[in-house]
Amino acid sequence: MARRPDLFGARVTFETDEGPADLYRLRALQENGVIEIDRLPFAIRVMLEGVLRQADGLQITSDDVRAVASWCARAD
Repeated sequence: MARRPDLFGARVTFETDEGPADLYRLRALQENGVIEIDRLPFAIRVMLEGVLRQADGLQITSDDVRAVASWCARAD
C-alpha cells in the first residue's frame, strides 16, 4: 500500500516491536504557520490529527486540514 503524502511535513516515523509506525505532529501545523495549536480544545485536536493523518491531497486536501484547524467556537 502506498503511503499518503505528508502535506504539512507532520509525519514522523518511529520503530516499534511490530515494525515502523507513523505519528502526525500537530506542532508541525503551527511551525508551518497554519494554526496556533494551543488555542484548540482537545476534542478538535483529536479530530484535526485524524484529518491530517488521512489527508491525501485528493479526497482530503490541505484546505480540509486548514478548515478543521481554523475552528472557532461561536458565541451566540
